[in-house]
Order: sequence, then C-alpha cells, then structure tokens
Amino acid sequence: MALDALIAYRKPAPNMAPLAQIAAPVLLNAPSRSQFEHEILSTLEGSSTPRIKMAIESVLKYSVEILRGGDRGVAISELPMLFLCPEKFLNAQQILNRHDSVLSGVRNSIEAVVSKSNSN
Repeated sequence: MALDALIAYRKPAPNMAPLAQIAAPVLLNAPSRSQFEHEILSTLEGSSTPRIKMAIESVLKYSVEILRGGDRGVAISELPMLFLCPEKFLNAQQILNRHDSVLSGVRNSIEAVVSKSNSN
C-alpha cells in the first residue's frame, strides 16, 4: 500500500479521478531523486513478489512527478470541503466539466449499444 500511496503523489493526469486531479497532492520534504530511487529499489531485497515488482516499476516510472514539489491543489485542512463543494477549488470547474463530458459520451455509447441490441 505504501508504494501505491507514493504513486498517488504523481502529477495529476487527465485519466485520474477528478477529485485526485483537483487535490493534486505533493510529497513534502521529498528526498533527492537518487536517494528516493535507492530506497525504493532496496524494497526488492525484502520482498520481490510480482505485485511488489510492478509497484516499484510504477514508482520509478513516475519518480520525477512524485518528487516534483510545489503547492498542493487543496490544503489538507480543506480536503473535507473538496468532497462537499469541489467546484470551489482552482481549476476544478474545468476538470469537472471534462469529466462530465467523458461520462456523457460513455452513457451515450452504452445507450446506443443497448438500443441497437433491443431492436434486434
């Protein structure tokens, strides 16, 4: 789980959940990239299951994004408000609109498939 949590610190991408994009978590007091990679790779010494190996590959793939620093999209103290009123936060409306557009497209596609199968 800790490796998955590190991946959540990557720079928000359009394919991520809207609230994750708005929150844009940042790893505080991030180590240097070389120290980070060394510590992550040392995890393989203790456990090298396929799941751990895949998680480590993902963490290393996104290490630059994970260690990027900067400001959080939403302060920790405001996270509860994110769930109640996400549109109040910076860039939130744009992210939510894009998400709604994708959902609408998926709904329309499903409805078209169902409608076509019902007519047959």
